[in-house]
Amino acid sequence: MKIVQQVKDNKKWIILIACVAIIVVIGLFYIKARNLQDFNPLIKEKLQGIVKNGTDGLYHLTYDSLKSDVYGGTVIFKNVHFFPDSVRLLQLDSLHMKPEDVFNFTLTTLAIDGLDIKDFISNKKIDLKIIYLNNPTIKILHERNDSLNTKNDTTSIQTVYQKISTFLTKFSLKKLAIKDMVVIHQNYISKNAINTLKFQHVNMLFEDLLIDSITQYDSTRFMYAKNAVISLGKFKAPTADSLYMISLDSIVINATGKFASIDSIAFTPRDSKNEFVEKMPYLKERYTAQFEHVLLQHIDWWEFLSNEGFSAKNMILENGKLEIYTDRNLPPFPKSKVGNYPHQLLMKLSIPVSLDSMIIKNLDLTYEENNPDSKLHGKIFFNNISGYVYNINNQPATNTNTIMKIKANCDLMNDGRLDATFLFDVTQTSTGAFSVSGELEKMDAKKLSSVSEPLGLFKIEDGKIEKLSFDFKGSDKKCSGPFTFLYDDLHISILKKGNEDGQQDKKGFLSFIANTFIIRKSNPGNDGDVRTVAASSERDIHKSFFNLIWKTLLDGFKQTVK
Repeated sequence: MKIVQQVKDNKKWIILIACVAIIVVIGLFYIKARNLQDFNPLIKEKLQGIVKNGTDGLYHLTYDSLKSDVYGGTVIFKNVHFFPDSVRLLQLDSLHMKPEDVFNFTLTTLAIDGLDIKDFISNKKIDLKIIYLNNPTIKILHERNDSLNTKNDTTSIQTVYQKISTFLTKFSLKKLAIKDMVVIHQNYISKNAINTLKFQHVNMLFEDLLIDSITQYDSTRFMYAKNAVISLGKFKAPTADSLYMISLDSIVINATGKFASIDSIAFTPRDSKNEFVEKMPYLKERYTAQFEHVLLQHIDWWEFLSNEGFSAKNMILENGKLEIYTDRNLPPFPKSKVGNYPHQLLMKLSIPVSLDSMIIKNLDLTYEENNPDSKLHGKIFFNNISGYVYNINNQPATNTNTIMKIKANCDLMNDGRLDATFLFDVTQTSTGAFSVSGELEKMDAKKLSSVSEPLGLFKIEDGKIEKLSFDFKGSDKKCSGPFTFLYDDLHISILKKGNEDGQQDKKGFLSFIANTFIIRKSNPGNDGDVRTVAASSERDIHKSFFNLIWKTLLDGFKQTVK
């Protein structure tokens, strides 16, 4: 009986202790929750103070409620709104200090894990595990401000840490995850014109983020994070002139890895060829471009984000197509195109650019032109283009190498192998000085009839190209240099102008005269001497750089075969 009684007494103590423990635990959780509720006004005041003072009064922070999950150790904000102060904006505008970009951020739910309230209030420190944002929306209002004055704005040279250090001496975060963000960028071009871009399905991951007195100057971090990855899903938007659409399937930016990767990027006309031409008052090339993959490596993001320029080591473009179409029925552009050579355009860019190399892998280029005389379209194909552009740099004062070099090789008309090299000195933009050299190896000359018939009004009936080489130097005024064209068994037919249906008839007598008395059938001739001519062409100021190159090549061809 004593044993039974002892067991009963033990059960009573166990039950009593268990009840007391439950009461204590419940009490502790209640106190923790109660304390958080008591701290809510102070927390809100502190957070709003950090935002207001950290942005020099430009922005405010509001939210509807703050709740704590005592079991999960998380803090949840509801209906967060980060927005500009309209009065402060007007004040900054009157002082010519209004920023060109103004942000408005809304969020239904913000979850934070690891917030120590006491450490935040007592020691001005925040050490968090995770911040998670789901489906936020950020609006960026951009308005160019040429009168922006930052001379007297001491806050413009302060770091983020310096701006928040009064309220916060340290901020650390293990992980920041943003899922399915919508970014709306509105560019106020004029009072009556706004260009809006909308980015959807934007995801961001920032890891090991730290803001303190040391990391404020750490350039190895991106926005104070050791690892930062930003991704964007499908994107499509018109260009500023509404003539083209820019689209891509995805883009991934690894900021701390200093690279950006783009899949399926395309630049496509919004109108057909005929519709495009109908909209143009003057001759204008129509472009179509696409690449399966584009990779930028070793990007200086700090330089880019601080608006100091763009700097990267490599840009790789893979598996692309480029189509250029011109309709000669349109009148030429009335203004001069002098000053629009590649190196001249590079020097005209408004921002400093430094790109060590651009590498092109497997590009197909097609040039098509409509000739009003033949009523036909001439096409020339450059297939499997591979090459590079070295030293794309518009800061010659800080760069010992001032030569931009373009070197490429391809198959011309899926046949002859063509190699070409362009050299541009960025210190010679006033004269437009450049040089270009190249070689074309064995090719069936008849394949060039797709160009010669509609554009030159002659058909190549037969002929073999053994080798073509040239070495030209040019400027804004002309292009000239030695030209050697080795060929055999050349026969042509002179064509009449095309009728409305594009039909071209042969000029039999003129073709006979040309092949018998004018055209040299081979080079070298029967005497074994190789003919090298001095090709030359004057610059048409209304036409492009490549038109000058083409005219000089054509002059060399004519001199050789006549």
